[in-house]
Amino acid sequence: MTQSSQNSRFWKGVGLAFLASFMWALLAFILKTAFVFSDPQTLSWFRLLSSSLMLMVWLYIKKPGWTHELKKISFWMIPAALALSFNYVGYATGLKLTQPGNAQMLIQLGPILITLLTFATGREKIHFWHIFGLAIALLGFAVFYRHQLIRFSASNPQQSLGNLWVLSAACAWTFWAYIQKGETQKGRSTWALNFYVWGISAATLFPMADIASLGNVNFNQLLILLFLGLNTLIAYGAYTTAFELAPTAVVNLIVSTNPLIVFALSPGQTDLTDWLAGLIVFLGVTLSLYPQLKSALKKRFVALSAKFN
Repeated sequence: MTQSSQNSRFWKGVGLAFLASFMWALLAFILKTAFVFSDPQTLSWFRLLSSSLMLMVWLYIKKPGWTHELKKISFWMIPAALALSFNYVGYATGLKLTQPGNAQMLIQLGPILITLLTFATGREKIHFWHIFGLAIALLGFAVFYRHQLIRFSASNPQQSLGNLWVLSAACAWTFWAYIQKGETQKGRSTWALNFYVWGISAATLFPMADIASLGNVNFNQLLILLFLGLNTLIAYGAYTTAFELAPTAVVNLIVSTNPLIVFALSPGQTDLTDWLAGLIVFLGVTLSLYPQLKSALKKRFVALSAKFN
């Protein structure tokens, strides 16, 4: 592969990572709008069902024979799917009780926990920068959490309950991500895994969904529902594809800007302390990824130097 094509793949991966981060930021606002005509359980069920159906159509067109991958998937993906269904409902329930910026900030605890879990189980070698950076990130979470409790305890008494729902959703996401990461390391197709998990999760939430209520939606509300399914497909698709094109550290660093995007899109709901906490978390993530980022950026610099010399 030429240097030019390597650079092209790298920047395409960076662009896809930003797309995933932006789509997840938009998700918080669209879900908040959808609560006007539906509940968290029904919306979560529709998101999972519609995204799995869209993915199935795409797989049949782009990846013939993909169904053979389903036979290789481990039993552990079933509890992982149950965890993901709780993640969807827990996040949506917490978002309904809080604000988009608050929910998006707290849900970032998931990637932090999955990093700690991979270190604890020996899947990845721990480094000083990992511990130092994660400690700073957790400090940022603590500052943000305390500020939100003080700021909204009087005006929104359900704030604490909403926070607990979102934090529980982050823990559930960690379990799913840990199992799915193990499957992908065995060479399993990410797309087949997503279809498998989304399908089981949708079936799990089916008894809790108020399907009849969706029959009364107007055209604008139907567009919102379709966007929710498309958002899941695009965000996860961009996120997983970005890993194939750019270093993992670069992708994770870009996705960690998600809360800052939400803050920028909701200036009336955030203040200086929110931004400070968000920047502390971003700094912590940056420091924790420093060894990988240094190596990745050094390779990019060498590649660019070779191109212009």
